Amino acid sequence: MSNCISAITAVSSGVPQGSHLGPILFKLGNFGVHGRLLHLITDYLTERTQYVVMSNCISAITAVSSGVPQGSHLGPILFTVYCDKNKLRLNTNKCHHIAFSQQTTPPSADLFVDGELLGEADSVVDLGVVMDSGLSFRNHVEYITRRAWRNLGFLLRVTKDFRHHSSIIMLYKSIVRPLLEYAATVWNPLYTL
Repeated sequence: MSNCISAITAVSSGVPQGSHLGPILFKLGNFGVHGRLLHLITDYLTERTQYVVMSNCISAITAVSSGVPQGSHLGPILFTVYCDKNKLRLNTNKCHHIAFSQQTTPPSADLFVDGELLGEADSVVDLGVVMDSGLSFRNHVEYITRRAWRNLGFLLRVTKDFRHHSSIIMLYKSIVRPLLEYAATVWNPLYTL
């Protein structure tokens, strides 16, 4: 593996909420998005609903009044437009950098944002994955193992009087197993500690 220095950044404000859609749609118009495409994006962002299906049960339909659907291709583009429109600045207190390397002494560099020196970190959490400078993922495995045991303990306490094992299995698959499986392709399930 070659050496790599990565900056981990955070903006001062979060994802646009309902009342911020007007400026985003206006900005899209300034970028040349008009007519049916702008109408389609407006429909995509407004008057959305959601519900949950579990086995044969369906929850009530609930209005979604803010944000952009998670996992969408359009979300990052709209966030970029939002940042540009609102001139969001990086929160340098939450920004730092890390050098990824398998060398005993990883490379070091001074990185600045708006004239402020970013702190150097030994490990970072990005999208729920703990990464250390050597990419060993030991810290990540320990972190998810602790969380999974804690959730399993909770599950066993609250389900001690359950009569149907299928309910316990469904809860396990909902609150424990996802912790163990999330991003497994990143930290490699065949990785030996």
